[in-house]
Amino acid sequence: MRPTAFVVCLFVMAAACVVIAAADGSWGWLIGAAAFLAVGMLARGKLRKEREVGLAPARFGFVGVSMLVMLAAILFIIFI
Repeated sequence: MRPTAFVVCLFVMAAACVVIAAADGSWGWLIGAAAFLAVGMLARGKLRKEREVGLAPARFGFVGVSMLVMLAAILFIIFI
C-alpha cells in the first residue's frame, strides 16, 4: 500500500466510525473515530515531513509508527 493511500484509508475509517456512531448512538464508535483521526493526522504529518511522492510502497517505519500509536490509543480506551 502506498503511503498516501494508507493516510486516506485512515481518514475514510474515521469518517465511517462517525457515521456508525451517529446511526448507533454509541460513544465507543465516536472515540474510535477520534483515534483514527489522530493517527491519520500523525501519519499525514509524517508523510509531509518525509516528502515522499507516494509512488513507493509504505515503509515499515511509516506504517509501524502509525499502528503503534493506534494500538496505544486502543489500550488507553480499554484502560478508561
